[in-house]
Amino acid sequence: NPAPASANSGVPESWDEEADFVVLGTGTALTGALKAAAEGMSVIVLEKAKLIGGTTALSGGQVWVPCNDYSTEKDDRSLAKTYMTKVAAGLSTEAIIDTYIDRASEMVNFIAEKTGCEWSVSPRIDYHAQWEGASRDMRSLSCVIDGVRSGAHFTQPEADAITSMGGKIMTETPVKRL
Repeated sequence: NPAPASANSGVPESWDEEADFVVLGTGTALTGALKAAAEGMSVIVLEKAKLIGGTTALSGGQVWVPCNDYSTEKDDRSLAKTYMTKVAAGLSTEAIIDTYIDRASEMVNFIAEKTGCEWSVSPRIDYHAQWEGASRDMRSLSCVIDGVRSGAHFTQPEADAITSMGGKIMTETPVKRL
């Protein structure tokens, strides 16, 4: 997907940019930039590639959201925590896991509100279906815009919303040092 018309390409000869919130990469990090822009902060997003979306756009852009508002079947929070604790073994803390379970649906609702994305449950099981707490067809969400489901439909609308709120996205701008 091409960068939006409002994106700038290339590393500037001299750097005089300043922002309240700087993001490196245009995959899932765009959600942080979107939130910052919505809160009235000045935002700059730097992307080394020509295209917006990173691996999120290439991977299909599905988001794993336990206890989400979109599943017709009610998720069991304690089973979701059991599963997520095993998946994140040694990589996270109980507080972060609890916060993700309790707030991830709020995050995707925010993205929908700001971008027009309509979330739908993807017909897939959790990666480790044999583990305790795994579920079928309820925790993976995809963004659908104009009847099409894909990762590009998750990242591009976020990028467009960021630029419409005054944020700046610069493609072909690798970060060499901070």
